[in-house]
Amino acid sequence: AQGLAQPTTPAPDTTKDKDEEVTELQKMTVTTGYRSPKAIDQIPGAIKLITNEEISHTSLLTDDATAVLSRTVPGYAAGTQQLQNTGETLRGRVALRLFDGISQTTPLREGSRNATFTDMDIVAQIEVINGPSASEGIGAAGGIINYISKSPTKEGSEATLRTKFSMQGWDDSDSGSYRVGLNYAVKKGQNDLIFGTAFVKRGMSFDAHGRRIGLGASGSTNDSESKNLFIKAGHTFGENNSQRIALTASQFRLEGKGHYVQDLGNRSLGITDSSKRGVPPGAKTPFNDFSQYALAYNHNALLGGSLNVQAYKASQAMRFVAEAAGVDKWDPKFGPLVSFVDQSEINSQKRGVRSNWSRENLFTVEGLAMNVGFDYLYETAQQRLALTDRLWRLISITALPL
Repeated sequence: AQGLAQPTTPAPDTTKDKDEEVTELQKMTVTTGYRSPKAIDQIPGAIKLITNEEISHTSLLTDDATAVLSRTVPGYAAGTQQLQNTGETLRGRVALRLFDGISQTTPLREGSRNATFTDMDIVAQIEVINGPSASEGIGAAGGIINYISKSPTKEGSEATLRTKFSMQGWDDSDSGSYRVGLNYAVKKGQNDLIFGTAFVKRGMSFDAHGRRIGLGASGSTNDSESKNLFIKAGHTFGENNSQRIALTASQFRLEGKGHYVQDLGNRSLGITDSSKRGVPPGAKTPFNDFSQYALAYNHNALLGGSLNVQAYKASQAMRFVAEAAGVDKWDPKFGPLVSFVDQSEINSQKRGVRSNWSRENLFTVEGLAMNVGFDYLYETAQQRLALTDRLWRLISITALPL
């Protein structure tokens, strides 16, 4: 037998156009916890930046504001799919939620209902920093979750209309849900404006066996309606457009419709809780009512550093499901204790100022940075009994973090 060597073809030169194929990736920065843009690769610890694309993909499946966190953030507990976010922790600890840097938490009268405060279609990105921190205020034992609103980036105007309809089975109208949302953005030279509004009607959810999902003990997004209004106007000015001022207004309200009551299951028989048609006890439906107004100023070339100042006012109100009231809430003039029912309602009013100035490479030393600032917060929180119109708890606090 005779074997003949086969001629070989020279391998293509893959280095010939190597420089032409290189794509330079944009450096990703966060502001949460540092008050000024900082590259992710320069921050020690676990940082997660959830992009607008990831938010949009999740919104196609659900309007739950925490669903995107459960899908993308390692260590974030599974979403409750309810109005309350009890148990939704970041690595086992409660996280502080912010909207454009403003706290959505009511630590004086915590109700664990601070995860549903805006329509997700107005959110551009979410910054998540793991680990305890005091840089943004009280309540960040597990970390910080900051929802950043959208801003116009393209010259000209653009309108986006999003609609969605869903139903679990054509024979059950209880599950019918729909959403209509409009975003309008315009940018002309140094001025820009974004306007967003949305209306969402949610029906009931069903499990794999065709049974209605049980209503949350603190409130549920099922059988509810929500309205959202968001406006942000900005003006850029100064040498090299180094300064910017922006005014933001946000109003969000989600309210239950009160068409269903809890149908308790039986754990020993493996029967889960469900819901059935009925009139809930009490005369008022649960709601989340969040609004905030902010004026922000930025100067990125002040004394070689960047100055950020924000003044804000926020109102956060939550009404819970009616329940049998205990001895601490009972008054004999309202009837016997065994039949006494009332509804708790938390109302928090905040106003404050957040400011900081930061400079990189201080004294021309590479990596040496300075960050100084001053915060002021005045908050008054009260817990009312809505059906009997009584004030149960009233607390106020003034905080001056260093």
